[in-house]
Amino acid sequence: MLCILETMHRMTAAGTMASFSSISKNYNGTYSSQRQELVEQWTNYETLSLEFCEEIVEPVTRRWVQMGLSRRLSSVR
Repeated sequence: MLCILETMHRMTAAGTMASFSSISKNYNGTYSSQRQELVEQWTNYETLSLEFCEEIVEPVTRRWVQMGLSRRLSSVR
């Protein structure tokens, strides 16, 4: 059973750009290898963070500012 679960974790990690250790919560290994894995994963987290900002944060902020400006203009009249 453990072998199947590990395989599923590895397949999930490959498909989601996440690390195996972060999905499986298995942090075995030396400090050096764990640190190297963290450094390698940082680029994936950065990519996901940029995508989140482009797809969610920027459009919501843009709409919020537009609503504020339109409300301000309508209250001036």
